[in-house]
Amino acid sequence: MLPKVFFFVFASFLPLRVFAGPLKARASFTVNVGQEGFTYSPNSVDASVGDTIDFVFPGAIPHTVSSSADFNQPCVLSTKSNATNLQTPLGGGTVSLTVAVDGSQWFYCATPGHCQSGMVFAINPGPAGSPTSIENFVSLAEGRSISTSASTRTSTESKSLPSSTVVGAHSTAAAAATAGSTSDASRLFSIEGRTLGTALGAAILFSFVV
Repeated sequence: MLPKVFFFVFASFLPLRVFAGPLKARASFTVNVGQEGFTYSPNSVDASVGDTIDFVFPGAIPHTVSSSADFNQPCVLSTKSNATNLQTPLGGGTVSLTVAVDGSQWFYCATPGHCQSGMVFAINPGPAGSPTSIENFVSLAEGRSISTSASTRTSTESKSLPSSTVVGAHSTAAAAATAGSTSDASRLFSIEGRTLGTALGAAILFSFVV
């Protein structure tokens, strides 16, 4: 007699769900290096992680795309381990850079004299008129002072800050204390305006009337 063989098949009748978010298209930018003098054209781009920047080198004059130490040191090479230092290919050509981090990134041409002529580049600089704008970065590279709307606004506000006056006068408590009374001896002065609404940096003038 043959043994009976039983086969058990387990099946899930639950619907299979596949989660797939939309894939974001990666952007690509082209930057001409030194084809219009000591400049990158354009000298800044707004890019996201994963985007590609193609630097086109003409080859006639050597140029670089080197990471700056920081915004305030445009012409100093960064010592960070992930610093960029792209060189002109032999005979010219295109070198691609993939954006790996978020935020602002600062670059310059390390060929002597080029950065000091304003040859700098930025990924995601601040907007025009802000302290970290590409215009200010160029000015710092050229050794010029920078001015920002933020500093101008602060200076203007400091000139118009209000002042408040608090008037203090001897109260009857002083006389009571002099007369030997101790009930009001702890209150030697009365002050008009015990609370003030004022701005940071405003002057408060205490005027004492004897």
